Parts: sequence; structure tokens; C-alpha cells
Amino acid sequence: MSGGAVDRAVRNRTWLVLLLALVLYVPFNGMRDLWYPDEPDIGEVAQKMYESGDLVAPRRNGTVWVDYPPMLYWVGCGVAFLAGGVGEWSLRMASALGALALLWLVLRAGARWFGAEAALWSALALLTMVQFAYNAVSYRPDVLFTLGFAGGLLLYAEGVGERARAGPRIAGFALFGFAVLAKGVLGLLLPGLILVLYHGSRREWRRILALAPLSLVSLALYLPWFVACGKVMVDEGLSAGILTEVWEQNCARFLSGEERGHGQPLLYYVGVLWADLAPWSLFLPLVAWQLVRDKLWREPRTRLLVIWALTSVAFLSLAATKRQVYLLVAYPAFALLIGRWLAGLATTAPADAMARAARVGLRALAVILGAAGLAALASPWILAAVLAHKPRPAFEAEALTALAGPLRILGVVVLAAAAWLAHAAWARGPRSAALRLAAAMAATFVVVQAFVLPAADPLKTYAPAGRWLRAQLPAGERHVALHYLDLGFHKMGAFAYELDGWIVLTKSEADIEAFFADHPDSLCVVAASELDPILASTRHDWRTAIVRDDLIAGRRPYVVLRAPSR
Repeated sequence: MSGGAVDRAVRNRTWLVLLLALVLYVPFNGMRDLWYPDEPDIGEVAQKMYESGDLVAPRRNGTVWVDYPPMLYWVGCGVAFLAGGVGEWSLRMASALGALALLWLVLRAGARWFGAEAALWSALALLTMVQFAYNAVSYRPDVLFTLGFAGGLLLYAEGVGERARAGPRIAGFALFGFAVLAKGVLGLLLPGLILVLYHGSRREWRRILALAPLSLVSLALYLPWFVACGKVMVDEGLSAGILTEVWEQNCARFLSGEERGHGQPLLYYVGVLWADLAPWSLFLPLVAWQLVRDKLWREPRTRLLVIWALTSVAFLSLAATKRQVYLLVAYPAFALLIGRWLAGLATTAPADAMARAARVGLRALAVILGAAGLAALASPWILAAVLAHKPRPAFEAEALTALAGPLRILGVVVLAAAAWLAHAAWARGPRSAALRLAAAMAATFVVVQAFVLPAADPLKTYAPAGRWLRAQLPAGERHVALHYLDLGFHKMGAFAYELDGWIVLTKSEADIEAFFADHPDSLCVVAASELDPILASTRHDWRTAIVRDDLIAGRRPYVVLRAPSR
């Protein structure tokens, strides 16, 4: 792409980025079911909130459930109201809208801080980062949380520049309140820590003292819901009050990662960062080199971004509970730092060491993309070899085999993108090659969204199982039992979303009997791994109660029982 084309992209940066985001994040959201583990659990809560009209108390399986505050459900219900009902597309639009808003804020901040070209590169980098793009088309709270977190820091920074202004600082802390309503008190604590370190590094002690009263703005947005939901929990006699739940979901999970299987080593994020920020993570060493070489870290805005990125990584690394998506809050900072560096390539002499290193990196990415394209084209043989080496259940082998076609389409697109990028990386400057890289990533993600993810749906969905169960129930019956000792609590939302009813967890044969006594025309779903002790019973011949022994949900088989004959 010529320098003139790049210049036109810079002039039209806002429309270019937002239009590209619409193409990437909106059209394909309804092409696959909600995927376990997170989406159907959260989707069930939004579904019940939408049906009941109760916007105060999120409910999972009929019980108040405050693992997440209500912002995600509110946005999901709002989109569902406009779309005419709850569904995969309307729920995932909550994250897509959050991503669009965040990209706009990054564009605005990048232009004001570093110039129009840096704003374009920053937004393109964030738009096409692997983990950010995937979460923008998923129904989870993390994009909305990042919108409040990052948007708050960007707005606050506008109010502490050369001309101090209270309005942006208040608006920033209002967005922190939005973040708290999206995922919890970390939405105020972590950005507060970042601002304390930022002002402390500049010896702005009065600014640090001013953070406390500003925090009242965030709390003023959060506390009305907190109090109202807490009252509902007290009125319904729940043993764990909302204070206990907030402690469990924030402090307790920070200290222990074993409860949900999210415990990871200390340096976990240092490793996954390279994959999640791909392809732009390859340039992070060059960004750091420039920050140190040119002493850019001394500039107030750049210093805030560096502290924001490093503090997020360090703080979240100290937590026992770690997931890749938690680090999403640092992505806008990384994107703005990378965007500023990319913009600087336009004025860097071709013989400069930084320009030479950038060309090497872009050529390496062209080679990596080419190798990935070849692997995708060879997917039928690779999958066949994998299945031959380690046989899978028939349904899983069939689903994996069906992936080969979409992967070949992906391979063609990625190979073409690699050749296009390679031409610029060898024959043109790094500026044009970097823009081609962004375009290549966008095209790749469109193919993944339109073909690969829908083809992978059978491996992740519980929807067909839930729909089948709903079709077997008589009119008026909306309860189904689930017998899964280890994972029942975590699995029940996956079934309940499509069932549009309630799951009763059973832990023993006596529990199953009691369930059928209350719901004689209903069904009990038993994980195949839990079936042998039931069949060994001398109280009933449960084999005669089996109505289906091949119900597949996700990658796991289940057996369905009806009430045994007496």
C-alpha cells in the first residue's frame, strides 16, 4: 500500500476503524450458540432478567447470583429489547458495543496525545489483537469492564494536563463506577493504584489526596444497586449476604485460585501476553527500546501508559486466580504505546536501527502467517493423524473432521495475506507493511468468525441438549435434574439457558428419587462418568428408566432418565 493510501487512512481514521470494527464484531454474532463455560451461564441470568423485568437482582437458576454485578445484563437486556428478544446475537452485542466505544476513546486519546497517525495505529492494533477481538464477539463482562477501566483512565488524564480540569477527572471516576458495575470493585481499586503510582512518580502529592473524594463518584454509581440487591438477598433469607459475595468474588479469589481451577504460576501473564497481543506483541521489545533510548517514558502521557501496562501485569500476576481475559484491561495501554511507535516509523530513516528491526519483525510475521496458512491447508491430514494417534468419541471425531473445510478456506486467506504482507515487508517500507498486517488480521478474523467458529460449535455448545430436553417436558414443567457430582453447579447454567427453566442438582440416588417424587413427568440428566453407581443400585432397576444414553453436551456424554416404574 502506498504512502498516499496510508495518509488517506490517517485522515479518515475514525470512520475506517469503526467501520472495520462493525464488520468484524457485529454480523456473525448469531452464527453459533453460546459457548460453555461462561456464555450460557451469564446468558441465563440475562434471559431471566429480561423475562422478569427485575433489573435489581441477577438470578441464576432462580437464586440471586452476584458473581458479576448487573451492567452486562443491563446492556444485554437493552439490546434484546431493541432486537425483539434474547438471543446469541443480541447478547454478544453488549461486548461489541463496548469494543466500539473503547476504540473510539482510544482514537480520541491517541489523536490528542500523540497525533492522528498514532491514533490510527493504536486503534488498528487494539482492534486486531487476538484476545481483544475474540472477547468483542463473546458474551462476557470483560470488554465492558475494560471500557470503564480504560476509558476512566483516559478521561482522567485529560483533566490533569497542563490545564487542570475537574470535569474529565469526575467523568473518569464515573467510568470507574461503570467498571465496578461491570465486574466488581477491582474496577476502582486497580485504576486507583495506577493513578497513585503515576502521581507519586511525579511527586504530585495533592493529586493523590484528591483521589479519595473522586472515588465517591464511583461509589455513588455502584452503591444504589449494591444496597438494593443486598436488601433483596436479606428479604429472601439467603445465608450469604452481598458483602460476603463481594468478598468471595474479589478478595477470596485473589488469594486462592483453586475453587474454579484458575490457579496459575506467578509469571503466567508474562507468557500468555505474547499470544494474546499477537501479532503486535512481536514489536513490544522495539517499543521498550524506543521508550528507553529516546527517554519517552518521561513524558506525562507516556509515563501513565507505561505505569498502567506494567502495574496491571504485576498486580494481576500476584493474584492466585489468573485467566487470559483478566489482562484485557491493559490492552488499550499497550495499543497506544505500540501505535505511537508505529507512527514513528514514518519519520524514521530507512537505515536507522529501529526501522531495520521493524522490517525484520514484519518479514518474520509474513513467514509465520505463511506457515499458519500452510498448516490450515493441511488440516485434513493433520486432523486425520491426530484422530489416528488418539481416537476420540464418534461425535467429537465427526465435529473435528467437519472443521477441515473451514480451515482450508482460512488457509487460502491467510496464505494470500502472508504473500501480500511479504511483498510490502521486502519491497516497501515498514509503515505500509504494518497497515497490510492490520488488514490481513482483519480478513483472517472475518473468515474465523464466518466459517471456523460456527464449524467448531458442536464442540462447545450445550444448546442442542437443552432444546431436546425442553421438547421432552410436558406443558408447564420446567424443572430438570442434573446428576454431576464434580461439575454440576458449573454446568447447570449451560443446560438452563436453552431449557429456559431450572436445574435441580442431585448428589445421590435418594436425591434423584426425591426429585421424581416432586416432578414425576420430568427428566434427570446423569453425566456418563457418574452412571455406574446409579446402575449398581438394588433399590431400582435404573436401566429401564433410561430414555436416552447418547445426549451430547459440549464434549461430554450424558444419560437421561425418567422416573422408574414402581
